[in-house]
Amino acid sequence: MASDAAGGAEEAPVDTSLIDACVAASVPRVKEALARGVDVNAAATIVIDAHAARPTTAVFEAAVCGDVAVLDALLSGAGPELDVNRRVGRLRHSPLGAVAAGGDEAAVAALLAHPSIDPNVGSDGLGAPLALACAAGRVGVVQQLLAHRGEITVDVNSLSRSGFPPIAEAVKGGHEKIVLLLLEDERVDADKESEGADGPSTALSLAVLADARDTVAALIDSGRVDLAAGEAKFGLLAAARDRGFEAMFELLERYFLTRAPLEELDPTAQVAKLRYAFADADVERRGYITKDQLGDLAAAVGTELEQAEIDEAAIALDTSGDKKIQFEELAAFWLGA
Repeated sequence: MASDAAGGAEEAPVDTSLIDACVAASVPRVKEALARGVDVNAAATIVIDAHAARPTTAVFEAAVCGDVAVLDALLSGAGPELDVNRRVGRLRHSPLGAVAAGGDEAAVAALLAHPSIDPNVGSDGLGAPLALACAAGRVGVVQQLLAHRGEITVDVNSLSRSGFPPIAEAVKGGHEKIVLLLLEDERVDADKESEGADGPSTALSLAVLADARDTVAALIDSGRVDLAAGEAKFGLLAAARDRGFEAMFELLERYFLTRAPLEELDPTAQVAKLRYAFADADVERRGYITKDQLGDLAAAVGTELEQAEIDEAAIALDTSGDKKIQFEELAAFWLGA
């Protein structure tokens, strides 16, 4: 049961019946309390046990009780004076912040439908509802928040209290599906720098450090991150190599080399770029390519060949007469290596 948190013998006691009804998840009791005209914004303290208690409000308890019918009854019956954004508790959670982090998705929908909701009011201690949902892996909640188009729109790039934007929170939590959802929203700054305790970072640099290859690929393929700037500032390749992330290093190197003109690379990088192009052309993994794949390989390294040039190159490369082009032959012909 809730108790009067105001204190002071001369003050009138707070009517906690509405709070108690929400704690009990009783729709009839909620309606009865509202009919009596109780203060819908009254705050009181819930005694959890002999050692713990927490301040709360009716709308907070209705949101977290697990029965959206209770919340619907309160939101529809309380009138416009209901403060749906008030923060309570040790972490200063708003009702939306609490359910975004771990509550009923139907409660999220009910709160977002309220005309007075501010979807950016979450927790003083943790951050806005979107950051909380991203960190917790709440795919459905993230979808609702991104789709919200109320009077106040969701700030999709606001930093959490630990200094990370929502997309970085999703990367930190290993929630690739949420990263993909955020990348679909043009408002999201996928390259926004975090200001965490360990220094600046981005979603991409965090994904590299987590050896999250699918997430790294999704970020780069989206075209929403500056790979060259990330390498220059955070040393992505060195970070992967130093941590023994061989597959991550290869993934990043491949992205870098496929985007760099062959003539701008040093000889070692030129060989690596050609090797990646050769591997891509050798789709059947036979260890060789034929004249039919030579044109695509040339285009991949930035050289467009006419058919006559392809025919001429194929003859020069087929040193064994078996119509198979080996990588060593190709590198020697193409690069003089």
